Amino acid sequence: MHLRLSPLSPSDLPDLITSQYRAFASEQMHEALFGPDTAEMHAVTKQRHEKELATDPSSIWLKVTDLDTGKLMSAANWKVWPGFAPTGGSTEGGKSKESEVNGTDGTKGTEAEEEKTAPGGFATECTWWTGSEREQAEAIVRDFVKRRARHVKEACVLLHILFTDPSYQKLGAGAMMVKWGTDLADHLMLPAWVEASEVAAPLYRKNGFEDVEHCRFKTKKWDTSYWVMRRPVKVWTMEGKFV
Repeated sequence: MHLRLSPLSPSDLPDLITSQYRAFASEQMHEALFGPDTAEMHAVTKQRHEKELATDPSSIWLKVTDLDTGKLMSAANWKVWPGFAPTGGSTEGGKSKESEVNGTDGTKGTEAEEEKTAPGGFATECTWWTGSEREQAEAIVRDFVKRRARHVKEACVLLHILFTDPSYQKLGAGAMMVKWGTDLADHLMLPAWVEASEVAAPLYRKNGFEDVEHCRFKTKKWDTSYWVMRRPVKVWTMEGKFV
């Protein structure tokens, strides 16, 4: 099999979205943030991605294709913020910590006045859900936004989303896109950040990312968990190596 890494184009979006929902079929966080796997939600997600491609200069979408078949195998969205300087919050010295928060059905949750966007910004209005499900989904998004704003407070490169179609997993496509971003971070001498699913976290650890916080947010419908991870700045040595 021959793999090719290249920029994503708007014409790739239908195949990308099909693979995205297939890849995240068992991820409750994705269902809350992107809705159920229906034709209607595919259209909504396509509009979101099209807007980002057209309006976000910090956003770099990549794809890996199978040259033998021409099929899209994997995709990723990196954010490059060489001068970004968010305010507020703390990583508590970069030490790993674990937290668990009850959502709309618990005694604690994210207050309404919390940040409505974060670096790479998620809209907090989950209009694809109604009633209690919408309230729960929006609580999950607000909590995610709050955590990203608290941790990502420096110039950096951030992996916003990465997924591989289940038919092509374990073939190296995801690793290619992670390496592309970490190489870029190294050349810019910037740290890299990612919010990793439980399944994907080992891949990022292999590529130099370190645990900062384990996050869990529970509601009546969803029980979401992920890792906030940071890859430290690498610098050149006289031998021409990054350390």
